[in-house]
Amino acid sequence: MFFVTNNSTKSRAGYKKKFDSLGLDIPAEEIFSSSFAAAAYLEQTKFKETKKKVYIIGEVGICDELDLIDIPWIGGPDDKGKVCLITEILLSYFFLFSIFIYLNIRHSFMGKFVIFKS
Repeated sequence: MFFVTNNSTKSRAGYKKKFDSLGLDIPAEEIFSSSFAAAAYLEQTKFKETKKKVYIIGEVGICDELDLIDIPWIGGPDDKGKVCLITEILLSYFFLFSIFIYLNIRHSFMGKFVIFKS
């Protein structure tokens, strides 16, 4: 049995801990989250070889997954005062585009964004 979620707030280890607390013995290899999928994509495309960093607008799940494969990142939940992203159920491409424009104009941040549609 596999567990699949588009919730990126936890890593596979985070979900494993949650399942353990519920008395479920689920191997981390059987848990697939969007944070794991993003990290797997970056690993497959050899992103690490570019010597670039991933800018994370999100929670600790993606940070943990990138740490496991030694891909450097900035941002994440501890990036206070730079970008405030309020997670919404109806997160739109316009909202993400607005953040992209803000980062490019205000902070001279230029980079490649990969948006995973769930």
